[in-house]
Amino acid sequence: LGTMINNGLKLLLNQFFEFIDNKDFVRAAANNSQVSVVMQHLGRYITPPTLKRQKMVNEKYERELNDVLGYVDTFVHSSFKNGNDLLKSLTSLREAKDSSDTS
Repeated sequence: LGTMINNGLKLLLNQFFEFIDNKDFVRAAANNSQVSVVMQHLGRYITPPTLKRQKMVNEKYERELNDVLGYVDTFVHSSFKNGNDLLKSLTSLREAKDSSDTS
């Protein structure tokens, strides 16, 4: 049973790592949730090497998220001199009809 659980968790962790590398944060977040559920309910069966892998992947996820937030923060601060400029830009946005709608 422990081997099956560890193998399944390793598969989830490998997917999680791949989503992070590809900057697919939506899938990474969903995968992170799955990993958390497995850890919560089956944690007593998880071996030290799998726990080490889980810790490494989570640290990478946190670093990547912080990098993205830093980029957004830098962009906003460098693009908008004050809050009114940002507010004007945001209120002028409209919802696109589909992904090819660039008007």
